[in-house]
Amino acid sequence: MDVIRIAVVSSLPAMRAGLRLMLAGDGELQVTAEAVSLEALVAFPPPLDVLLVTGEAFSAPGMNRWLSQVDPDMGAEGELAVLVLAQEGRLRRDLERLPLRAWGLLSLDATADELAAGLHALAALGAAAMPLSQLLAPYDRYAASGEINSTVADQGAALNRILAEIPHE
Repeated sequence: MDVIRIAVVSSLPAMRAGLRLMLAGDGELQVTAEAVSLEALVAFPPPLDVLLVTGEAFSAPGMNRWLSQVDPDMGAEGELAVLVLAQEGRLRRDLERLPLRAWGLLSLDATADELAAGLHALAALGAAAMPLSQLLAPYDRYAASGEINSTVADQGAALNRILAEIPHE
């Protein structure tokens, strides 16, 4: 797999340093730029696959203006993937309105593994020329009934029956 290039944007130096350290454990994730604001990132636009931005930087004035200035090498409008780290669910509405290829909202309590998984998923979505439903279609082998079975008398036997139904190649 290719390296996923990430720009980290946060007004908090400790947050930027912490995120850099959290991502250092994944050899496929490379922080290519850090900035205190989105506007500062535009001044020296790096090539990137995913923009990782904290909620306070994302909520700062100028986000829409920043998106209109995105350099083609950074990702043309509608092709940028953005992961926002925040506690506020209200940012979802803001993300939905932006012309982004892919976006995600992750809690500030996320672990290094959760952060890495979110970045990998957004990089894949950002590179795909199809919606998530089409991207995941090959993995959707079973119909979702919406049922929840919370009690199973013999969990081992139930698991063996399920595994027996899965075709092995």
